[in-house]
Amino acid sequence: MGGQSAAEIIAFLDADDVYESHALTLASSVFHFRPEILVLRLALTPIGIAERYSSYPNFEFAWQHMRMTCGGNVVFRRAFFLACGGFPQHQLFRELGGEDGALGIATTQVCQVGTLFNEPGVLHYCRDGMHTERLLEAILFNKVPKNITTEQMAEAQAVTDNICRQIEILKCGLNSESFGVTPLALERE
Repeated sequence: MGGQSAAEIIAFLDADDVYESHALTLASSVFHFRPEILVLRLALTPIGIAERYSSYPNFEFAWQHMRMTCGGNVVFRRAFFLACGGFPQHQLFRELGGEDGALGIATTQVCQVGTLFNEPGVLHYCRDGMHTERLLEAILFNKVPKNITTEQMAEAQAVTDNICRQIEILKCGLNSESFGVTPLALERE
């Protein structure tokens, strides 16, 4: 259901993955006691990941990128998720995926993103050909898929930038000292 849910807190989980016991209870507690947290990232434990990735010296660095951009370990305050426009529906992401990354990157630029990486979280079941491999290939081995162009990367960045811009505009309006109806007078030359 996600953004269409009436719940104050919404979580997303990829179809192959599983929440560990108490992961969502811990997330709910964070949101209750830390109202300034709008986005929470749960631990993301790779299960069955190929050894060529897990044994690579820089694996933890690469996996940190996965934890911060994956859509399957994120919990949002619903109002903030909706203010961001949800997961981007841009045609580019329908073709290549990565909409969760665009939103994930934007959130780190406009709000506090809490992390519970040392607590129960999500078991991320890996299989050949999944999006995780594409990210790890790029970070660990500098292999960018040939079907992704520089222009498409710029287009994806523009989507992220737009999410940030929309939230900044919203912050400006919400942080105003004035409330209620404000008569406006237009000046014309």
